Parts: sequence; structure tokens; C-alpha cells
Amino acid sequence: TVSVLYWREMPPTVQPPQPRVFPRHAPLFTSRQALLFALAYRVIVALFIMRSADAPDEWYQSVEVAYHVVFGRGELTWEWREGIRSFLYPLPIAAGFWLLKVLGLDSAWAVFAVPRVYAGVICGLIDWCSYAVARKFMHPSVLCGQVAYALSLTAWYNVFMGCRTLTNVVEGLMLLAAFLPESLDGFLFFAGLGCGMRATFALPLVPNLVDRVRALVAEAQEASLAGGVARHMQPASPGERERVQRAAAVRCLVGIAVRCVAWAVFWIAAIAGVDYLFYKRWICTPWAFLHFNVFRGLSALFGVNPWWWYLPLIPFILGAPILLLLGLPAAMKADPHTFRAPGAPPTAAQRHSTFVRLVLVTVVVLIGSYSILPHKELRFIYPAVPPCLLLCAAAWVHDKRLWRWRKALVVVFLIHFVGFAGTTSLFWQQGPDSVMAHIRSAPLPPGASLGPPRNHRIRMLVPCHWSLAFSGAHELMSSIEHTNCTIDVDPATPPGAPKRALPMEHHLWIDFPLETAMWEFLGTDPAESHAIAERQRTEARFKADPTLFRRQLGDPLFETSVAEMPATLRSRVKPKSKRFPHRFVLFRSYSQWLEEPFLLPNGYEHERSVWHHPVDQSLGMDRYVEIWRRKVVPAAGDGEPGM
Repeated sequence: TVSVLYWREMPPTVQPPQPRVFPRHAPLFTSRQALLFALAYRVIVALFIMRSADAPDEWYQSVEVAYHVVFGRGELTWEWREGIRSFLYPLPIAAGFWLLKVLGLDSAWAVFAVPRVYAGVICGLIDWCSYAVARKFMHPSVLCGQVAYALSLTAWYNVFMGCRTLTNVVEGLMLLAAFLPESLDGFLFFAGLGCGMRATFALPLVPNLVDRVRALVAEAQEASLAGGVARHMQPASPGERERVQRAAAVRCLVGIAVRCVAWAVFWIAAIAGVDYLFYKRWICTPWAFLHFNVFRGLSALFGVNPWWWYLPLIPFILGAPILLLLGLPAAMKADPHTFRAPGAPPTAAQRHSTFVRLVLVTVVVLIGSYSILPHKELRFIYPAVPPCLLLCAAAWVHDKRLWRWRKALVVVFLIHFVGFAGTTSLFWQQGPDSVMAHIRSAPLPPGASLGPPRNHRIRMLVPCHWSLAFSGAHELMSSIEHTNCTIDVDPATPPGAPKRALPMEHHLWIDFPLETAMWEFLGTDPAESHAIAERQRTEARFKADPTLFRRQLGDPLFETSVAEMPATLRSRVKPKSKRFPHRFVLFRSYSQWLEEPFLLPNGYEHERSVWHHPVDQSLGMDRYVEIWRRKVVPAAGDGEPGM
């Protein structure tokens, strides 16, 4: 009885926390195999699957600029005339075009394919860098690396946005690559390369730089004390040790500052040299970019969004994997008793936790700093996607609940990936690609020829730089023209007031298509053509189908009112300044508006309609794009010399 009572009075034994033991994971593939598969996968996607478009910048900040340099044709947008873009990014594409030209292989399809292959290679390198960064800094390295690699390959936004020739994609690659080098010089190389393409890219690099400086200073302080012990000169007092460490930290910081300045001078000189070859004058494009967009605030002319605009869109661009961030607290724990892997060093847990925190701060700084800028676009925060996927991988591996449901989550992620990536790649804004594919394959219209002299003119009556230009069809056309969207600041803007842009031809075309077309091509006075438009507006077919130029059924989209339209059109667009082309490309709602008073009387016939978008869009775009060709040979003086 005594023994039983004594046993009952004994305090319960407290069991020490049992570490979560990860099984030993053998690598499923080598680093080289991961690189080769990612490159092949992305090139195939970019070249044969990607049929959608996102923004004109994917052509007019890279592909068309490179084409202009190598082949001497094509239009440069206002950004290149103002000198706020560096030729550093289009340079590899220009090298590919030049190689095709020298070898005599510059067919229309080859010229079209070079930028696609380049975009696929960049996105494939992002996949591989995600794998390499996770293998190097996360714990357990093999499992985290493979999960990060899989998430990157199956991220729908990496398909939709990553396989495009946008500078934002290269920024994402540089942000990941900057994590890899052990040395400060390696980091500064990738940082300078990214800042050369977009100056604001320096902001998300600050956390990485601060972490490296902190580590270098701590290492220098430890080395100073260790050096004193080796020379039998160990400081005698805590104050003396503090003085020695402070002196070592100052020397280290001075050395870091010198190296940063040296790399900055190197990249400024390199970028200036590359830009001199393009602009034929000395110019500092990063400064010009900051001066135009940030200091003068002229990026607001493209639209102003609230500071929180990016926040609700982050779950959209990450998709289903954002659920994994619920396990982020588990991934940030530094306690080595929480998790361990066979063969891992004792400091692996601490290094993993420190790196996860660094990536999280980088993402917060990137999104926060870009949120301050007034003009926002979803592609601007693409560099945040690869780091977010790294956080998702760490959270998935280290959260027991999420890992327990890994098979179900894999199915959910794959279904989400196929649905989103397939829809946005094949059915979302595919009009530009389909139009160029038709031009490359369709017979020439009457009167057009491939020369010599070449004479095949195309006029895009679509919103501002809506599609590719010469790089989409190369030698199959002599000229291609879009509506003008050059920004001209209103000189009458009062000092201190927000800058106001004068109406563009692009704006006038969207709001007053018939008046603009008849003024540009025929010289018909806007007041007279507006009367024709008013008579058409009373027709039953325009009232029954609101998609038939819906903007003309209500108020204009832009600032030019109906009363101001005649005077604005006369001042901003020259009369009879355009020659009739062999083909018009325009949206169906516009073609039905222009068909009877403009297209048919001038000898045009409908050639083909192509799918563009599943729903009607703003800015004068709808579901179908139409191609109209001139069925009669232009009269003398109605054409232009072939090129």
C-alpha cells in the first residue's frame, strides 16, 4: 500500500521534445539535369504553347528595339526617344537577330522565334535558381530544393508572365541569382546588372546587402580577436576588446563601401558604353529613368493606383500555393530540436531560419517600395513571385499538417496550374499572335508584293502598340503602323499642378474611330464625319447590340468631349496624312462601325476574324479581331515605294 501511494504521489516525468526527423532523401536529379529540363520545358512553352499577350512593353522595350538596331526598320516608342531605357536588355536579342542575318537564316519564323527562345531561357534559369538557392540555404536541402523546383515549374504565373520578353522577368532572375554568391563581389555583379535594366530594382536588394554587410562585419570582428590571440596580444579588458572590434568594423565597412563604389562605377561605365552604341550619344539611362518616373512623377500619366493596389492581387498571382504560407511560422523556427535531417550540420537549422526571414523581408520591401510609386501594373511585382515560392516550399516541408496532406495538395496544385496556365496561355488576349500568324501564312492581297521592291503595308487600327510590328512577320511586309501614343505634356499645366497629357491619336481613335479614320485617310472634316456617326448611332443594330462600339453609346473614355472633338482632332492629327494600306487590322466592334461609311466604299473586304479574348475588355478591345484587305489595286499616288 505504501509503495502504491508513493507511486501515485510521484510527479509526472516530463519528456523532452522529440525532434521531427526527416527521412534521408536521395536527390531525384542532379543540378545539371534540373537546369537542362527547365530550359527545354520553358523554351517549348514559350515557342509552341504561349499564344497570349500581356502588354506592349514585351515587344517595344525589347524585341522591336533589337529588330530596329539589326535590320534598320521599325518604330521606336517615346521611351527610346526620351532615353529612359537602356539597350542592355535588348542586346542579347539583337545578337540573335544579327547572327540570323549574317548566316542568311532570317526567315519570318526564325525572327519570330529568337525572342521566344530567349524568354524561355530566362524563365528556365529562374526555375533552376529556385532549386539552387533552396538546396544551398534551406534545410533539409534536398527536399526543400526539389519542392521549390516543382513549385516553380508549376506556377501558372511563371508560364503566363515568365515566358515573356519583359525586363521584370530578368529582375526576378537577378533577385534570385543575387542570393547565390558567397562573395560580396558576386552579389554586386548581379545587383548592378539588374539595376542597369531598371533603376528601382535597387530597393528589394537592400535586405540582402544589409545581411551580407552584417555578416562581413561580424566575421571581421571575430578575425581581429582571433588574430590578437594568435599574436599573444589578446585585449586585457572588455573595453579594449570593444575598441578592437569597433576598429575592425570600421575598416570592414570602408572596404565594403570602396567595393560598392567600384562596382557602381563599372556598371555605370558599361551601361553608358552599351547605350552609346544605340543612342549615339553619352547618356545615363538609369538616372533618366528615375528622373522621369520618380522625381518628375510623369509615370502618373499612365494611370494612378492606390497604395494597396498590389495587396489583393498577390493571392491571385501566386494561386493555390499561397495556402502553403499558413505554415510559414513553422519554417521560421530556429530551434534545432524542431527538425533535423540525417547528416545535416548543427548550424543548418539556424541558417535555414535566417534565410527564410531574409527572403520574407525582401518580399515585403519589394512590394512595399513598389506600392509607393503612383503607377502600378501587375507585372511590376513579378520579381516577388520566385521568392514567394521559396517561402511556400519551406512552409510546406516544415509544417506537419501541410506535409501530411501533400498528396491531396499536389492534385489541387496541378489542377489549378493546368486550368490557369492553359487559359491564360491559349485563350487570353491571343489576337496579336493570331494576326501575325495569319500575315505570315496568308496570300498577299492585290497590289502587294515582296519585291523587289517590297510593298505590303499594314495599318493597325487598334489601341496603342497592341501587337508586334516587323519582328512578327519580318520580310513579309514593307511597313506596319500603329496609332500614335506618344505622351506630350500639356504646356498650359499650372506650376505645381499634376501633369496633364495632351490627347493622343490613340485616345481619339478609341473614342471617335470614324471621325479619326476619315480625317486621317480622306481629309473629311470631323464635324461632317461626326454627323455620319450620329446617324449610325440611331440604327437598330447599334441599339440592339451594346458591344458594337460601346464607348460611342455613352460618354467618351478619355478627356476629349464630343464638343471638343473637332478642334482637338484638327490640332493633334494631320488631315489626309495616311495612305491606304493593303490590310487593316481592327476589332470587330470598330469594323462594324466603320464598315459602311469607310471600309467598303474604299475597296476593302473582310478577310478573316480571329479570336482575341473570352470577354469584352475596356480600351476599345473586344472578343474578336478582324483583318480587312483591299480587294483592288491602289491607284497611282495611293501607295508608297516598296522598302
